Amino acid sequence: FFLSLHMPNIMEKYNAKIDATGDDIPEPQEVILQPEDYGTVLDVQIYGNEGSTPTPINTRPHGFCFDANYEQVYFTGKLTNTVGRIKLDGTCLQHFMIPTLGAIPIYVALGPDDNVWGTCLNTGFIFRCTTGDKPIVTEIPINEFGKSRRPIAIVADPRPKNKKDPHSKHMQFMWFSTEGGHSVCRLDTKQFEKRWASQQNKDDGSKENYCVCSSGCQWLFNKGAFQRRPDIITEFPVPKMNHNMKLGGLAVSKKGEIWTQSYMGENPEGLPDYIIKLNFNVHYPTNTHDASRKKLGSSVTGMTGLPIDFYELPTKNTILHRISCDPDDQVWFTELAADRIGTIHVGPKE
Repeated sequence: FFLSLHMPNIMEKYNAKIDATGDDIPEPQEVILQPEDYGTVLDVQIYGNEGSTPTPINTRPHGFCFDANYEQVYFTGKLTNTVGRIKLDGTCLQHFMIPTLGAIPIYVALGPDDNVWGTCLNTGFIFRCTTGDKPIVTEIPINEFGKSRRPIAIVADPRPKNKKDPHSKHMQFMWFSTEGGHSVCRLDTKQFEKRWASQQNKDDGSKENYCVCSSGCQWLFNKGAFQRRPDIITEFPVPKMNHNMKLGGLAVSKKGEIWTQSYMGENPEGLPDYIIKLNFNVHYPTNTHDASRKKLGSSVTGMTGLPIDFYELPTKNTILHRISCDPDDQVWFTELAADRIGTIHVGPKE
């Protein structure tokens, strides 16, 4: 295989050399793109002999969800850096590139705006894929800590409209967990749309702002990723019982309770793992004067006043992986290393 890259501005700038025959390809060299490079058209074509690679390529589909009308399935291509979709009858398979390479997209969920939202494990980005005729994939960083966050599960807030609250702001939220940050994050889809629309209005509509590669991906140069916006994503750090803990999946009950999984990474001492319930239906922490806020970052909010319940698991070294609420808000979860499925029965308080 060899690559044919039509990117003359970048090739000249970095003196990158590629052997057109594909016989003696030089050692790989790192190219760091600058803002001025994003107007360059990049067209990557892969050539090879028949039978030299499995066909079709395994995208390593990981997470999936249905669209609002249950007409198509959207899924993440963990290996190919893509969001795919296919009709329920198995026809019209399409793939859409995530702008940043090496993203490792995993979870995906339908949002309250009827678009698809997902997590990028490696880059620390959240992405939105519009669900129209020509989907556009847009990314947004969680906060200034970037890759260290490692977002995992993402779900829409399932709470119904509150008759006492005409705005029912919770209905515009997505929630996601971060493994590395040991945190739960809230994403405001309406604020995202406002920022996106604002960027669109600043655009003059000229074609040079759009990618025109052979795949027809249609994503916007210089608009593939937002700058960090604390009003779009707010991070809530979840207390750790031990320093070496990671956060796993996430579920939201119809009462607004956030359920997540905190488990030990390396655990030679056999310390316990936990299921955690965050009662956001009782209190939304918004203490902007928290002394730790400056240290944590401008988009990280202190947890002062938030009721948190820890449920210690009887099995050790579980590697907690998935968690969900059934129609009765009963919590169920998987223990990857322990080969178990668990649930929690909460009795009446004394």
